[in-house]
Amino acid sequence: MKNVNRIQQKLLEIDERFNSTLQKITALHITFDIFYFERDELPKAKIALENAAATSAEHFGPLNVTFQGIQTFNDRVLISRPMLGSEIVLTQYQKKTNEIFKLYGFTPLSKYQIYKPHMTIAEMKNGETELMHEWDFLLNNKTILGNFIPKKMQLCSTEIHPEDLYYPVLAEADFPES
Repeated sequence: MKNVNRIQQKLLEIDERFNSTLQKITALHITFDIFYFERDELPKAKIALENAAATSAEHFGPLNVTFQGIQTFNDRVLISRPMLGSEIVLTQYQKKTNEIFKLYGFTPLSKYQIYKPHMTIAEMKNGETELMHEWDFLLNNKTILGNFIPKKMQLCSTEIHPEDLYYPVLAEADFPES
């Protein structure tokens, strides 16, 4: 993911205040969906997660996602989308994950009717809006950002850790070795 690092460095060259918006390279991730559950349901959610990782890999093979291009959500979140082949596989993984979580009684909370896989590169918070549009020169760039080979699926809290821009991990499940 060298090109993600290069893009983030370009942002820092423009304005050092971008530093607080950047997703750490080690925290890059793809969100499949959002589920609500009570703390006492965590053991059941972890079992659903383990089954989702194993079943998805069994049905669709290992994930090897290639990201290309840069876009924004609401001018506040800088993202990259997967190339078409990767997007199809991610969509299959997401649907299978949702099916399995539903079997365990967890309903997805996604407000989007259509799953749009992406990787967040940077995200502006409320106090950083003066930086808005400073990254527009990156938009519609078709640079391939590189391959992302997820090794595990994580269940994370929606409360973000402000010091590292990553969601606290509640449970993990490794994808089976191929």
